[in-house]
Amino acid sequence: MGYQVAISMLPQDEEAFLGYLRQAADVKILRAFAPTEEQLFIDDFSAAPPQESQFFLYSLAFPWEFRLRRVEDDALVVERRGFVYYESLGTAPLIEYDRRLYGAATSPGRLYWAERFAAPDGLAYDAVAFKSWYLHAEAWMTRHGRRLERDPEQRLYLPAAYAAAGTV
Repeated sequence: MGYQVAISMLPQDEEAFLGYLRQAADVKILRAFAPTEEQLFIDDFSAAPPQESQFFLYSLAFPWEFRLRRVEDDALVVERRGFVYYESLGTAPLIEYDRRLYGAATSPGRLYWAERFAAPDGLAYDAVAFKSWYLHAEAWMTRHGRRLERDPEQRLYLPAAYAAAGTV
């Protein structure tokens, strides 16, 4: 199943988290889908539309050859037709970050690493070193996040999200 932690972050929290990760590694943000290949990698979360919810964090310390694909013209999600994406992200050395959908209180975000879940034949990168990097990221969440008793998802609310949750 991999590793995951339920979280809630606002833009200020995302900026602080990314700043923390970049202290120790050259980290890029990969969008799940984009209109062009050039738009797949972004410098910070604010470069993506606020409604975009899925990202992947990529440390250049783990070399990977991404394979570009294009969403077919008959795809079910009409808005993504013609968009580009990288295939096989479940086996790549990436940390998945899903935003909490701000309008849906029951939908927590998450930090996730699939580990071997999507790679039955093994991983093509140093899984021990990557696990250490993932746990480094998760530890920051644990140190800076707080849980709300009334939250059935028991997510970690990062500082700005925690402050905002008290007013909801």
